Amino acid sequence: MSNFKLNNTIDLLYLAGLIMRQLLLIVILIIGSFASFAGYCAILIDWIQDLSSGVYANNRLEAVLETAALFLYTYMAVRFMKSKLNP
Repeated sequence: MSNFKLNNTIDLLYLAGLIMRQLLLIVILIIGSFASFAGYCAILIDWIQDLSSGVYANNRLEAVLETAALFLYTYMAVRFMKSKLNP
């Protein structure tokens, strides 16, 4: 247990501030995670639409760069999840 003692109102306000900062950080991380996932899904949908419409047949460089970016992002996400799930 911590040696932190609640002696007066200032200590209570300090403790409430710490809790609010942690809560704010958690909320920001959750919103950022959802926004990143939504962005990844939008990019993946765009890649599938470009592939099926034949855009990549005309522009090979765009095909290579977008495909490489998707594979790299997916690989890094899988590595991150493995490291967090298997400590």
